[in-house]
Amino acid sequence: MSLEPPPTGSTQEISKAIAEITERAQVLIRDEVELAKLELTGKAKTIGRGAAVAVAAGVFAIFAVSLILNGLSWLAWYLLPVPDSAYFWGFFLVAGLLLIIAGLAGWFAYRALQTKPTPDMAIEEAQRIRDTIAPHDAPGGPTAPGGPVPLGVGGAPVPSGLSVPPGAPTPPAPGVAPPPDPVTPPPTDPPTDGAS
Repeated sequence: MSLEPPPTGSTQEISKAIAEITERAQVLIRDEVELAKLELTGKAKTIGRGAAVAVAAGVFAIFAVSLILNGLSWLAWYLLPVPDSAYFWGFFLVAGLLLIIAGLAGWFAYRALQTKPTPDMAIEEAQRIRDTIAPHDAPGGPTAPGGPVPLGVGGAPVPSGLSVPPGAPTPPAPGVAPPPDPVTPPPTDPPTDGAS
């Protein structure tokens, strides 16, 4: 067993180590991809065999139900008080029972499809979150326990404990530019009709 000398940290050794790590990572990734392909191929074959067996079982079940319904029709004819040559009444009876069952199943399906899948709980939770986050001065937003929050210039809320006299200007909120002074046009002379 030979011992390798400790690395000296030269550029060539570092680049060689990086190249070796890259090569091993590529080999590892290729092997993982091949393993995944083999695994998926095996599972796909198993699923295909299962699907084929399920189709065969469905075909046999359909034939079995057909024979059972045929037998029930003959049994109904045998039990009904009808003439011996009127065997069709047994088939009509079984067909009528099947139509009643189909109608009930259709009615239940119709009722189930009438319910609209709305996420009521999620909508209610979203409204609660919106009401919690919404600013207090927004229409429909929550108000403070003591009533609406007084607003100063620029829509900034006035800190609690301070009173603002009606009509008194308040300083703008930090970062909010004060509103411009209203500009009034200069008075104009009334028009003359040319006589002076």
